[in-house]
Amino acid sequence: MKQIITPLLVLSLLPGFVSCEKRQPQEGKKAATLLNVSYDPTREFYVEVNEVFAKQWKKDHGQDVHIDQSHGGSGKQARSVIDGIEADVVTLALSLDIDMIQK
Repeated sequence: MKQIITPLLVLSLLPGFVSCEKRQPQEGKKAATLLNVSYDPTREFYVEVNEVFAKQWKKDHGQDVHIDQSHGGSGKQARSVIDGIEADVVTLALSLDIDMIQK
């Protein structure tokens, strides 16, 4: 089951990571830093995804990107976002937590 879920999860998250149009490489640009706020069981998963994403971003945009991770319970992470943590990407487990952020 994990073998099916992992590729589907990656495919569903990539549009969120790459929501901007492809641009010409920007050599000399300052490195970008993103914050992914996620629920705890995804910690190891995102270590791998972030590495692949950073390499692809560098190739496409000529800019280094570092992705910081914040992991915890889905409800706690939702509360952190609502309370103002400046997340660039939020990947939570429960639709109720996502709905709370949307409001």
